Amino acid sequence: MGMAASQATLLGLTTRMHDLTLKAQNIERYKLDLALDQDEAYKKYCDAMDATKIQIGRKNAATGGVSYIDACFDTVCGFQPLNCTQYSLVNSQNGRVIVTPEIKEIYNQNRHDKYTFAWAAMGYDEQFGWDTLGPWGSCTTDGHKFIGIESNVNYGIENADFPLTLPAGSPPAGFGTDLYMSEAEYLVFCAHYEQGGNDPLNVAYENLLDASRNGASISERKKLLAEFRSQLYKYPQEILNAMNMPKNEAPGDPTEIPTNIPDEFSDNMNWSYMRTQFLYYEELWEQITEAGGCEEIDSMYTSGQEGIDWFNAMVTSGRVHIYTLDLEKDKGWELTTIASADNNMQEVSDEEAAKKAETEYQYELNKIKVKDNRYDMELKKLETEKQACEKAIETSKQARNDNINRAFDQSG
Repeated sequence: MGMAASQATLLGLTTRMHDLTLKAQNIERYKLDLALDQDEAYKKYCDAMDATKIQIGRKNAATGGVSYIDACFDTVCGFQPLNCTQYSLVNSQNGRVIVTPEIKEIYNQNRHDKYTFAWAAMGYDEQFGWDTLGPWGSCTTDGHKFIGIESNVNYGIENADFPLTLPAGSPPAGFGTDLYMSEAEYLVFCAHYEQGGNDPLNVAYENLLDASRNGASISERKKLLAEFRSQLYKYPQEILNAMNMPKNEAPGDPTEIPTNIPDEFSDNMNWSYMRTQFLYYEELWEQITEAGGCEEIDSMYTSGQEGIDWFNAMVTSGRVHIYTLDLEKDKGWELTTIASADNNMQEVSDEEAAKKAETEYQYELNKIKVKDNRYDMELKKLETEKQACEKAIETSKQARNDNINRAFDQSG
């Protein structure tokens, strides 16, 4: 081999040696990344082992005690007859109550009256002969009963013993503060009014009439309207009876208080059975109204694991607040926290999340181990190539030196 050839061989081997060294350095860096990945996987595993979830207490009919289930929107919000406590969620950013799209729509149609809202939320708006929703979100589709409250014209109430039937067309001026009654409510009202006497309902009605006739302020008439509605709903079973009666069976005599309930409704149309649910939706209407409205939750976050994760994330981050309602104590909605002792909520270790995390951690470790073994094999192969390359370089250097010495000997 000539001097030029030996020099070229040496340069090629040196370049190859540099390439092998660079590849080995890259693989070492990859192994370092694997170590970081392993640390990250271990951190996620530890976090999951420390993870908690929120649960709510439910009445256990079998034992008479309380059992706990995972909290999500569907198990917490809305009327929950089995829950030990009734709850609602409020967006901490804007103060709006979080509800289902259905409840939001019902509220928008019944924002003027909590009683029609409660009936509609319970499914009584279209199911029975006496509707509680109307074309303007008021009381019935067959004509409304009203007393003018805000409008300049009193619609003839001075000459009427009862509120008049609302004509077809647009709502009158002041809609929302006039007195509206469903046909069922009107039927019960007439029965009590015709009986006369000092029934608080009659007194409230006469006070409302006098206020309208005498030009009382709107705020005063609103107050009297609320009192009238409150007195009317001292007779909820009668209203419920009337709602469940076919229209052609309504009593012709307005002094006859409806008491018969069709057989098919007798088991679940008793007011004592429905009272708690009705009161819940009354209070929900009050909460939404005071908050200035409500917002709907995305249906993908209402139930299942996604719903549980959403609920826990939103509550623990403070993005939503939990309110409780004790219907027996009549205290209204009260802000609560998971740490409170009287809200039938608890925070427990998330065992399912821990098991899932352990499985994922072992999976990640196996992936890292496989990659690490492959990198070790590649490093071993590179080391063998480097040793061979180093030996070849030494051989090439020796050949080069021999050529140089030979050339000097010949020139001398």
